[in-house]
Amino acid sequence: MSRLGGPSAGHAQSSSSSDGVSAPKCDICVKKDGHLGKRLLHCKSCGLYVHSECHGDPARKKVSRSSWTCRACAFLEEGRCRRRPTRCVLCSVSTGIHSMHPLYDTHGPTGVHAKTDDGEFAWVHSLCAFVIGSSNLMAGCVFACDEKGNFDHDGEVELESERGGGSESGSSDSDGGSPPSGPASPSDGAGGATHHFVICDKEDGEESVWSTVIAEARSSLTCGVCNKSDRYPSTSNLRRIPFQCGAGRAAEFPAFKKRHNAKKDFDCYEAVHVGCAMWGAAKNKYRRGF
Repeated sequence: MSRLGGPSAGHAQSSSSSDGVSAPKCDICVKKDGHLGKRLLHCKSCGLYVHSECHGDPARKKVSRSSWTCRACAFLEEGRCRRRPTRCVLCSVSTGIHSMHPLYDTHGPTGVHAKTDDGEFAWVHSLCAFVIGSSNLMAGCVFACDEKGNFDHDGEVELESERGGGSESGSSDSDGGSPPSGPASPSDGAGGATHHFVICDKEDGEESVWSTVIAEARSSLTCGVCNKSDRYPSTSNLRRIPFQCGAGRAAEFPAFKKRHNAKKDFDCYEAVHVGCAMWGAAKNKYRRGF
């Protein structure tokens, strides 16, 4: 995560074209329609813009642009909530119209929509979940499932340990085995669409590789934007995950290196919640690097 300005909260991201008309941008990648051949979808209810691929549902690019409804608005239209979900449990941002996915309590056919302490259904920003789940620093700690609870990954990915620079890897099982160690991606068994996300927890009461990484992040890192503590037992059902910048380290994605001075010898260890850095009160301090 680099300092310097960032996109604002609210409705769809936009920029002014040469004729002065604002061009809509994807809420997740902040790129325009047609970027890398990707097509923007426009929610007919809330006005959200997202690329179907960024949203985790590439098949949707064949749907009429004017007939698409985002997951949060569909939930509202089904009468399952009183207002459109805007609160993300992975960060401290609870306002603005952003791409959202449900959070389930586990993967597999037994998974159900998780709830917050106040009894509301739990939701995550699609951006927060995808960034955390796809980072080599926390790969697999948050992962995507299709509607049937199946998941998959693109092969084994090293999980960098902040304790000693080591790595852990594991395998996934779309029938409900151990969580994936790779990027957050649903399996192709039920259409390949990201229906919901899951945060890795203890397995049979025992800490797993992923739950240990999450616990260590919560106990040692504090978001530099909201400054809220994620340490237990600050709340009985805490789900926020502080995310540490990987700039300058071996685990940094090669494509991100061009976002900062590659010749400068430095490591950045600043911690933020992804959503807080993008849309929080101090959003102008940061520039997205993912």
